[in-house]
Amino acid sequence: IIEVLTREFPEYGIVEEESRIDQRAEGRLCWTIDPLDNTRGYINKDGSNKVDYALVIGLLRGHEPILGVVFKPHLGELVWAVQGRGAFREYNGRKERLLVSDSTDLKMVMSVHRGSEALEEVIRRLNIPPINIMQIGGSTKFVEVAKGTATLGYQPPQNTMSIWEIAPIEVIVTE
Repeated sequence: IIEVLTREFPEYGIVEEESRIDQRAEGRLCWTIDPLDNTRGYINKDGSNKVDYALVIGLLRGHEPILGVVFKPHLGELVWAVQGRGAFREYNGRKERLLVSDSTDLKMVMSVHRGSEALEEVIRRLNIPPINIMQIGGSTKFVEVAKGTATLGYQPPQNTMSIWEIAPIEVIVTE
């Protein structure tokens, strides 16, 4: 991935998980790459008994996300967004525009096995039934909000997200 992006866009910077080198500069275009979002889900060590992982790529202009791509090869699902042009999903040969849900029925997406007493209190106060709680590892859980299958996403405060995880997702959700 890095080789292709460097060859095709030599003037762009790259921020990626493996090197942890941050080449962002004000106004400069810079790729963000997470080649394996949710490693635990990939090796099925998160205890969920389901495999879930993604390739996540974004493009920043300075510090502003302008493009996001999430590909889940095991599902054949591709989700992408370009700032000002909308968010889309391609799955089973169909392309659709994504829109967040306008439902008042709360459906939460949260990390696998990352609950806490504080979170349980929030769930109780919001009266979210267990059937309306999805557990998905990695940053791509927030794509469910963009797809309209969840209305609320939760990331535990102790699990900070890096720019290569959140920037592509931000574009997808906000578009």
